[in-house]
Amino acid sequence: MHHTAEQSRNRPDGGHCLFQARRLIYDFNRVTVIENWGQVYLPEDSEIDAFLDLTGRQMAVLKDDVYFNTFRDLGAKFEIQPEFVEVGSYLTIFKMLDRGEIASGIVSRIFGQYHEDRYRIKTSQMNFGPVELRFAIPKGRTRTVLEAIDNHLEPLKLRKNSIYHQSLDRWLEGSSKIVLPAWLNPAWVVGSITGLVLFIGSVSLFLRWQLRLRTAALEKTIAAKERVESDLRVAREIQMDLLPTEFPPFPDRHEFDIFAVIEPAREVGGDLFDFFFVDDDSLCFVIGDVSDKGVPAALFMARTKTLLKSMAGGQQNSAQILTAVNRELSVNNDSMMFVTAFCGILKVSTGEIGYTNAGHNPPLVVKPGNDPRFLADTGDTALGIDEDLTFHAAALTLAPGDTLFMYTDGVTEAFNDRQEEFSEVRLQQALSSQPSGAVSETALAVLDSVKRFAGEVPQSDDIAMLALKYLKS
Repeated sequence: MHHTAEQSRNRPDGGHCLFQARRLIYDFNRVTVIENWGQVYLPEDSEIDAFLDLTGRQMAVLKDDVYFNTFRDLGAKFEIQPEFVEVGSYLTIFKMLDRGEIASGIVSRIFGQYHEDRYRIKTSQMNFGPVELRFAIPKGRTRTVLEAIDNHLEPLKLRKNSIYHQSLDRWLEGSSKIVLPAWLNPAWVVGSITGLVLFIGSVSLFLRWQLRLRTAALEKTIAAKERVESDLRVAREIQMDLLPTEFPPFPDRHEFDIFAVIEPAREVGGDLFDFFFVDDDSLCFVIGDVSDKGVPAALFMARTKTLLKSMAGGQQNSAQILTAVNRELSVNNDSMMFVTAFCGILKVSTGEIGYTNAGHNPPLVVKPGNDPRFLADTGDTALGIDEDLTFHAAALTLAPGDTLFMYTDGVTEAFNDRQEEFSEVRLQQALSSQPSGAVSETALAVLDSVKRFAGEVPQSDDIAMLALKYLKS
């Protein structure tokens, strides 16, 4: 008895071609003898009711079973990814389901109906891989035998109380096994069964060979993916180690309060911030955002941060610092990457800030009792584009209690599930609603507002914030 074309056409391994090849050496009867398919079984108390619910849960399968192979290929196409547990028999699957050791199992429909009543399990609505079973004989041999089978089988199937249905019902209910009638015992039937066994054995060997090849390829892919993920983790750790992480950073200085926070996206990014004393009365601070993402952006960010700190020691103001940094970044910049940056120098004794904005998001000045206002731009472009650019400086003076709030575009360009941006307007509103407390509280409150606005939408870009509050009276 052979699988028919109805099954072969739906098999992922080119079964239709195999069926056509078999037709060259076998003749098949016309009427289907019995139908079979793969059936998903569940524990008695399971709440699983759909294929997608199987993802991430353990599923017991018969090793090298045709229904296991079919389900795995279908699952790969439709992203149904259970954790497969290979066992040696269908009975083992039923026992594991009965004991609650697994979430689901795949069993042949005929085997399942014969044995399912012995276990505390239930049949799900999930089935697949239909198979029609028919009789076959060697090509050109006694075609009248197949015609005789069809002539007897067709009316038996039409009569509900025929010996065909009575025998099939008893067998599927587990009360007895199928007994073939005497007219199905000629030597050609034995030959057909032998041929079927040989054919199935050949197909099984072929599938196992294919499985070994695919497994080896999959192992290589997984290893390569793990190496990439490991490299990204290392790059992220290196990037985070370059940024200040201890607050307050200058516990002996009480003239100002400064705080920064970064919320990385899933990828390695290029956001940066830093602050350091140029001399005892001059605090230099900077925030920036590299144009690209990934490891190249992290390397460009590290180079930018290093240059900023080294150039600040020999320059007089923010414009001179960024002019020098831009010249170094622009030379041999074959990657065409650039970085936006806001750089300022606070005179701790007076609250005066000289600043330069190199294409970065405009910071906000937050004064107690007033609406936050955006700082005037200096009209300069990003760093790394043109080595001959000269940057410009502007100035403001912070009164005691005033805060300068700086950020990257990951804040204002965070999206919610309606594709709305957090925006500069919402940022002003978030800052207006914060009491005049520590800058750490202000920055973390804004971060919380952005996260609540985005909800379940994945973060697409790094978020960085730097807040400086002047305290000296």
